[in-house]
Amino acid sequence: DEKEALRWYQKAAEQGDGWAWNQIGRAYQNGCGVEKDLKKALEYYLKSAEAGDAEGQVSAGNCFYNGKGVEQNYAQAYQWYRKSADQGNSSGVGNLGLGYEYGRGVEKDLKKAFEYYLKSAEAGDAWGQNSVGLCFYNGKGVEQNYQKAFENLKKSADQGNAIGMANVGLCYETGNGVTKDEKEALRWYQKAAEQGDGWAWNQIGRAYQNGCGVE
Repeated sequence: DEKEALRWYQKAAEQGDGWAWNQIGRAYQNGCGVEKDLKKALEYYLKSAEAGDAEGQVSAGNCFYNGKGVEQNYAQAYQWYRKSADQGNSSGVGNLGLGYEYGRGVEKDLKKAFEYYLKSAEAGDAWGQNSVGLCFYNGKGVEQNYQKAFENLKKSADQGNAIGMANVGLCYETGNGVTKDEKEALRWYQKAAEQGDGWAWNQIGRAYQNGCGVE
């Protein structure tokens, strides 16, 4: 019962529970038990963030980064990601890497981006593992190493990350970091597609068109 869950989150939030404020924000962002309202979502995320909740700080940062419920502001996003990262939150750390990779909210620095992605990955964050894998794959901020790329992408995929799954498929298709295997590539693309990855659907279509990994 989403409305009942929201009622209990509100009771907890009134007692100063930052995590509960974040949950209320998510309810408004996704329209769960309440009418969807991105501005209200941000209001609750900010209450959570200001109460010191690391996840709330990431949520607030995401709103500023993506311009959801507020005008896009990379500098503000970076500040909230930094606060979250300072608490050891792996998502906050990974999002700092994103800022450094693209120069959003901070001066572009690929080496620093890789360092933050690596910290996030080492904390077990699937998105961070995928980002580290891509850095190794493309030689961004670190020397290109397909084997290390595959290892990290596989870790991400094994946690159910759809983008990680699609990238594992790419490794099998190209033979970069692992023995080339078109059937295995197709299997990973299918796993990613089942999670809603659009690029993976495209790769599956191309595989059938070209007869790669299919009967």
